Amino acid sequence: MGVSFSNKPNKNNDKRFYNLSDCVNYHMKIKNTKQSDLVNLSGLTKTTISRICRNSNDKGSAYSTKNISIIMALSIALQLTVAERNEMYIAAFPETEYWDKFLNEELNLIECNNILDDNGLAPMGNIKED
Repeated sequence: MGVSFSNKPNKNNDKRFYNLSDCVNYHMKIKNTKQSDLVNLSGLTKTTISRICRNSNDKGSAYSTKNISIIMALSIALQLTVAERNEMYIAAFPETEYWDKFLNEELNLIECNNILDDNGLAPMGNIKED
């Protein structure tokens, strides 16, 4: 189908978050919120908030989560709008930005995984291209 997607920022976006840490730190700065405030307001642990803000899992890798409840707890604590929460969700789960496009273009899983791979994202499922 010749479809190409890119996770690079475009000129129409004022801001683009490349990871959860960038997004959380941005909103903490504009809302004048400290990590200790975020711990109290989100119900998340001090360790989790610290890892998110540092973008580190303490094992040398970037922080990542599979728990969407963390995104919602942060969004509520930071009093984000739905649009801002969606930005945070995409920052935490960048592959989801492509999903609607995959369905709209009626791509098969191999085509989808090639696009994800081209953009440095994990594939879906275990189907490999022959």
